[in-house]
Amino acid sequence: PASICALRRRSMWPVYYWANVALLLSFIPWRLYMPASMLRSPATWFETLLTKETEVYMLAAVLLLFRLRRATSWEEVLRKSITIAKLVVLVCMYMIDRRLFMLYLVMIALFFLIPSPPFEDHEHVKALSEPEFQAHVRNQAQGTTWMVCFHADWCEDATLFRPIFSRLAKDFGGADAKFQFGIVDVVYARDLAKEFQINDTYTTRQLPSVILFHRGREIRRLPAFKSDGSVVQGKIGYEDARKFFELDAASPSFLKRPKGAKARKAHKKES
Repeated sequence: PASICALRRRSMWPVYYWANVALLLSFIPWRLYMPASMLRSPATWFETLLTKETEVYMLAAVLLLFRLRRATSWEEVLRKSITIAKLVVLVCMYMIDRRLFMLYLVMIALFFLIPSPPFEDHEHVKALSEPEFQAHVRNQAQGTTWMVCFHADWCEDATLFRPIFSRLAKDFGGADAKFQFGIVDVVYARDLAKEFQINDTYTTRQLPSVILFHRGREIRRLPAFKSDGSVVQGKIGYEDARKFFELDAASPSFLKRPKGAKARKAHKKES
C-alpha cells in the first residue's frame, strides 16, 4: 500500500543520511584536540594568504559548486554535498594523523559500498515488465497517453531522477487522469531499450530516458536526438518535463487532430 511505502521512505532515508552526518561530525573532536601543524602550514598555491586547511575548504567549495551547477533536486544536492564533505574529511585527516586517516578511509569506504535505501515510487507510477509494457502501453488503442521512464538502478542520474518522476506522477497521474506513468528497468528489458534506441551501457548519456506514448506510438522524448542522430545532453528537471510534455495543458498539441492534407497523410502513415 502507498501508506506503507511512504512510511518506509520516511524511516529509511533519514537513518541513512543521519549516519553519514554523524560520521562527518566525528571529525570535529579530532580537529580540535589533535595536533594539526600541517593544516596550519602555508597553503600550496596561496601560501602568503591561506593555510592548507583553508585551501582545502575553498577547493572543496569550488568543486561542490561545479558538481551542483545542474542539480535538479534537493536530494541530489544533499547526496553530492555529503560526498564532497567526506573527501574533505579524508584530506584533513591525512594531514592530522595517518593512522586516523586509515581508520576514516575504511569507514567511508564502507559507506560507499552500502547503497542508499531504494526509492519507493509513488502509487501512480506502475513498474512495467516487457509483457506489461506490451499490454498497457503498446497495445493501448483507447487514447490513453503513457509517460514511461526508462532507467537503471546503477545509473546515478536515473536514480536521482526517480523522485522527480514520482512527483510528476503525483501531480498529473492517477486512475482517471489524462496521463498514466510507468517505469521500465532496462536491465530487465533490454529488448525494449534496443527497440527505442536507448543505450544501456555504462557510458550512456540516455539514462534516464522519458518517452511519451499516445495510442501505443511514441510522440516525443527526453533526452531528444539531434538531426545527426546524437543525443542532446542535459539533465531532466521537473519544469523541463512538465513544459516539454505539456502535462498541465488543457489540450496538448499532440492530441489535436490534423486537418486537410495533414490529416490524410497522418491517416496513411498509421495505416
